[in-house]
Amino acid sequence: SELFKTIQVSPSATQQRIITTPSHYAYLKIAEGCNHACSYCAIPLIRGPYISRSQTDIIKEAKNLALQGVKEIILIEKLYSKKNDVYKTEFAFNDGSKKCFVLKKYTGENKSEKLKNEVYFYNILNKAFLKIPQIHYRGSDFLILEYLGEANLLDYITSGELSFNKKNQAPGDAGGLIEEYPFLYDALSYIFSFNNQLFSITKKSYILKDLNFRNFLIKNGILYRVDFEDCGPGAVEQDFGRFIAFLLTYDPSFTGWKINMSKIIKKICENSFNINLKKINKETCLELKLMKQRRNLKNKDKSYNVNILQ
Repeated sequence: SELFKTIQVSPSATQQRIITTPSHYAYLKIAEGCNHACSYCAIPLIRGPYISRSQTDIIKEAKNLALQGVKEIILIEKLYSKKNDVYKTEFAFNDGSKKCFVLKKYTGENKSEKLKNEVYFYNILNKAFLKIPQIHYRGSDFLILEYLGEANLLDYITSGELSFNKKNQAPGDAGGLIEEYPFLYDALSYIFSFNNQLFSITKKSYILKDLNFRNFLIKNGILYRVDFEDCGPGAVEQDFGRFIAFLLTYDPSFTGWKINMSKIIKKICENSFNINLKKINKETCLELKLMKQRRNLKNKDKSYNVNILQ
């Protein structure tokens, strides 16, 4: 099927669109953008804040599409992705039911390689029984994936920190983290299990590499992971170190809560997963230095001082 190969970005509702899909259907974008001000990401500057189009505007464009001969309209919402075009799509079936899916369209010169790499890891992870979305269809440069909702680890820890500050609680310990923030612990377990399970299957040490917290989704009390195109060989300490660096630099960055949480995470890595702390510290410091370089921060910016982790 060629159904999902072309995604049309919606122009003004008053303009006549150029339909690049087969004539009987078209996509209609209802929202895009991002409200998160992550210190490592420029998406809000590029896409702007999260905006839902008005009902009036959507209806106008739908009517214009109908006048152009379109019989079926598929609503899409641009989901967060700094690397590809990812859309939430809704489909209506013959029995009148509706269901949402995720359309992930790969972009860039190496899009075929990214697709191939992601499918490879999805297939292995199915054998490893790790929680991932189901692939419904594979196209030449896209995947149709199970829609798991939009509750993610970043929103979870952001909410957790706000709640912590309101309660004015004293710093916790490893046991408190597991009890108060179970999905944060589940993410650490996922990182360890990913490396451990893939080694048992492939006899190679693979890691996630991209530790964006939005790639950990939460549905019905279970933590899932999406986005495996960047996975590759490496040591698990790299993933744990990057995980801590990402945690520290989410807005607001380097708060007392985040610094304390990073120390607790390191204790869990050492006690629960038998991970070398010196290696984790080294990888965290390396990632923070790379983040500082990518953001062109001046040396006087002490937020990224590695001594803060000691």
